[in-house]
Amino acid sequence: MTSNTTIESVSDREQEVLSLLNEAYDNWGDATHFRWKYDEYSGYDPEKHTFAVIKDGEEVVAFRRMFEKELRTGDGTVTTFVLGDTAVAPDHRGQGHYSDLHAKTTTYGKSSGAAATITYNNVGRVTFKANRQRGWEYSVLPLRLYIHSYETVLSHYADLAVSKDSLFASVAKRFGDRFVLRADEERVSIVKIFGGDESGDQLQIEAAASRQAVARLVEVASNDSVSRAVPTGIKLLASGDISLIGDPDPAPTRSREPDSEVMVVDPESLSRDDIETMVDLCKFTSAGRPTFRRERRDVEHMLAYPDAEVLVVKEGAELTGFAVIGPYDNDGVVEARVLDQAAPSDAVADQLRRKLERYTGNEGYDLLVMISDRAPNPEWASIDQQVLMWTEADGLESGKQTFKNLQVSFYDVL
Repeated sequence: MTSNTTIESVSDREQEVLSLLNEAYDNWGDATHFRWKYDEYSGYDPEKHTFAVIKDGEEVVAFRRMFEKELRTGDGTVTTFVLGDTAVAPDHRGQGHYSDLHAKTTTYGKSSGAAATITYNNVGRVTFKANRQRGWEYSVLPLRLYIHSYETVLSHYADLAVSKDSLFASVAKRFGDRFVLRADEERVSIVKIFGGDESGDQLQIEAAASRQAVARLVEVASNDSVSRAVPTGIKLLASGDISLIGDPDPAPTRSREPDSEVMVVDPESLSRDDIETMVDLCKFTSAGRPTFRRERRDVEHMLAYPDAEVLVVKEGAELTGFAVIGPYDNDGVVEARVLDQAAPSDAVADQLRRKLERYTGNEGYDLLVMISDRAPNPEWASIDQQVLMWTEADGLESGKQTFKNLQVSFYDVL
């Protein structure tokens, strides 16, 4: 740490912290989101849970928040801390502020008696590699994607997978307007996926792709490397999921049960009994697995997520399953994130999935996203780049196994 900086709590400087978060993350959120994530979070104490690097006694140049969370295991309940919202002002990067915050917060977690300190990360980030070098363990989060807007989503993942200055991107921009991908009646020029413009005077070759084909290509771009796109494309051509002479082979039909009882409701319309049932469903569906606490206060906080909506499955008057969705703008991709869901059977899970797919598409979302051990169906892409990392799990009798089996939802990550 430099001589003119200190690490302090920031209980009365929320606007400065919010400005820093938006500067560091580009559209992190507004004051309403900040209140939900901070002030309304159960057990939040800004004197204990915020850490900021203060320069010259005035300027907030770096920040990190710690979330105290109870972890329920077969051996009982333990306290953990989740590291989140780490931000360093662009003009102050490369000065060791991140490392100072990391050392301070992990030491705080250990000295507070926490069983473990946790963070969420991406395997491609420098911080993932740094934590691995420090001895942190990790487990992969089963992220699932269902695409509504092909051009928007494919452009986003092309940016993540391919450098704008690479030879592949240059070739795609030069010749990509000669090739068009058609999926679900949406036509997407390959050149536009890679940030180029259509010339309008090129003879175009159109390839029709099934939802399964697009999902597999997104998986390749996200999980492997773009170099595997060609062999994957050849396999999809051979299987009939991509066709150059008409529509792709139709997906096998699946038996469908009526789902008219799946309703979308405003969280404020839920009764006290409904919320208690949601709590019970969370506990029932996570029985036998380690999970973060789900009490009434947690479910109520989740339901208070800005602009959240709830899908509920009812048999008569009885609530038998639910999914909470919240909107999120991810660098121009409007996501419907499933904050949490509870489905006590495969039949209820399928009802919720079908309703989620249709409803979020009708509402204009670009992408439907969830974290789920249950693979929805082949039309969803499965991404294995998001991870949960932990250290100091000595307070757990079987720490590594606990985190490998931990049931996590987007609400826990947020």
